[in-house]
Amino acid sequence: MIAKNVKFIILGYQRTGTSVINEAIAQHPELKIAKEVLNARPTEEISGINIQNYLQKIYNISSFALQPREHGFLDSFFLRQDMLDEAPHDLSKFIEIMLSEYNGFKIIYDQIANTNVVWSYLQQYKNLKVIHLIRRNYLEILISLHLSRQTNIWNTAKMHSFSFPPRKLTVNCQKLSMFFEHLEQQTEYFDKMFNNHDILHINYQSIFQWQETMNRIQQFLEIPVRELSAKFIKMNHNHFYWIENFDEVKNYFKNSKWNYMFKTGLFL
Repeated sequence: MIAKNVKFIILGYQRTGTSVINEAIAQHPELKIAKEVLNARPTEEISGINIQNYLQKIYNISSFALQPREHGFLDSFFLRQDMLDEAPHDLSKFIEIMLSEYNGFKIIYDQIANTNVVWSYLQQYKNLKVIHLIRRNYLEILISLHLSRQTNIWNTAKMHSFSFPPRKLTVNCQKLSMFFEHLEQQTEYFDKMFNNHDILHINYQSIFQWQETMNRIQQFLEIPVRELSAKFIKMNHNHFYWIENFDEVKNYFKNSKWNYMFKTGLFL
């Protein structure tokens, strides 16, 4: 039987573990879970419903464009779907439908602007629980995004299709600092946004204490605890190797608050 009164979102930036948690919770027999509901790619089907189909049907919008934010070499690492912010429609209606049909779904920072009406709708949604995924090593996020976008491999289920070595990334240190600052600010921003809700923080490294973490999540959602399996495992990204000018970058940040991200073997 579906626990209809349980409503939640899985919140985080890209490459913080939102997919593996979403996929695992979807195995629970008392939950009906959607996927990444604000991903405008038409291939992201949600049980036959996706946001493009919705917008085309309700608002007669037939064309879509994914536009990056303007951050130089980091353009592709910032999600910006301008048509979801600027077109004359209220996406909160779509979210209302999703929450009426599903217990929960995942939503990613920067898929829509912080000012989008979706956020105020979720903020005001009574009894909405928030599972907030946090990964403090922003350099690892950057490398994970770089490799995934180079190979179009977003999880280990597709590792067999890997057929060419990705290019290394040459980093502009000042713009990398902007990236770090942005992620820190967004993490704090959304934490404050939902500070009046029940919120569970899941740090990235705790995902690897799998059963303990899944038990915490199920107890937080107030559903019977089940053994839920992980369909994905961490893709091993050595940031020393994938950054072409790593020594330069490490030296640039050695006396900064970001220095912790450059320590050997540290994954946060």
